Amino acid sequence: IDLEQAICIGLLPDIERDKFYYLGNASLMGAQISLIDHKRFWERIVVSKLMTNMELSENPNFMNHYMASLFLPHTDMSLFPTVKKKLPEIVSK
Repeated sequence: IDLEQAICIGLLPDIERDKFYYLGNASLMGAQISLIDHKRFWERIVVSKLMTNMELSENPNFMNHYMASLFLPHTDMSLFPTVKKKLPEIVSK
């Protein structure tokens, strides 16, 4: 993933770039650890039983944030200051 492009379209937050760390396929790594370490396997079983379902579409606050985030770039440009600076340059091309 191109970090700058991912931030530009709102896929990732506009924060200090050194805070990003590429993990690779973390879900595969977790599955492998579960197969090797029985304690970790049972921890995952316990956690899976704690999960619940929440209908986000019934929450107006969530829906407002969700709808705003559908636009590229985001409708609240204060969340993406780097993109806000670059936008005039991109538009003029």
